[in-house]
Amino acid sequence: MKPLGKVLRYLRKHGLITLGAYVSLLLATSANLASPRLLQVLIDRGISAGDMRTIVVMALILVGVAPRLPKSRRLRKSAQTGAV
Repeated sequence: MKPLGKVLRYLRKHGLITLGAYVSLLLATSANLASPRLLQVLIDRGISAGDMRTIVVMALILVGVAPRLPKSRRLRKSAQTGAV
């Protein structure tokens, strides 16, 4: 329990940085969770129904969400496909 107390004391001294780290973590997690759901809507409501407006809107939203994914995940995927 002593190491945890030291960590908490350190984090209290750097409250704004700690808060920023938590907010960044929440945003990255939200983007990771949103992407598959947006793809589902794009396929189910856009492509299957032939609704071009839904396709365009979902694609634009995905383009906005994709750059916010952690860089290491994008690099890992590009390494698997051979792209850089």
